[in-house]
Amino acid sequence: MGSFSIGMPSGEQAAESSSHDPGFAELVRRIRIGDESAIQDLRSIFGAGVEFCLRRRLGKPDVSSEAAAVIRAAAESIRERRISSPADLPGLIVVAMRSHISSHAPAAAATATGSPAEGIAEEVIAEMSAVEQNILRQYYLLGESAENIRSRLGVSLEVIHSALATARSKFWRKSRKKQSASAPEGGVGANRPEER
Repeated sequence: MGSFSIGMPSGEQAAESSSHDPGFAELVRRIRIGDESAIQDLRSIFGAGVEFCLRRRLGKPDVSSEAAAVIRAAAESIRERRISSPADLPGLIVVAMRSHISSHAPAAAATATGSPAEGIAEEVIAEMSAVEQNILRQYYLLGESAENIRSRLGVSLEVIHSALATARSKFWRKSRKKQSASAPEGGVGANRPEER
């Protein structure tokens, strides 16, 4: 399974991130004190994105029980204080989802994490700042609009669009580079030595 950096901000960044996201801070606080309705709120925020990813990775139309298990695992991690900042919540969801996939469907996890495109995406994400990683997670994993991300993280739309454009550009450059490296010598359609 490929690695995935959740980009936890530290020190001043963590304080700044949580001040721009009072909803996540309050949600984390409620889960930590055992408020069961907070788990439902967690599911309403992240459930659709988790179900989408699980359907794609597991190839099953109904993944509601798996999504519920991911949300429960994330809530348990929050209770055990495994995140340092409420801004880390999206990354925690990703980690819980990957853990669930790898433990309950090893073949699906190997296929999903073994794809060249996902490996390239993980390389690109690892090269980006914690703020940019958070933007990418919210946009691609959670399906949030740029406007929602702006209000949640307190960053400008220019920063969001720049992070998305940079990630896309890096992804395509790396993809083309890998394709060129794997193409037969002499380019596409070149004869193999045994065919000459």
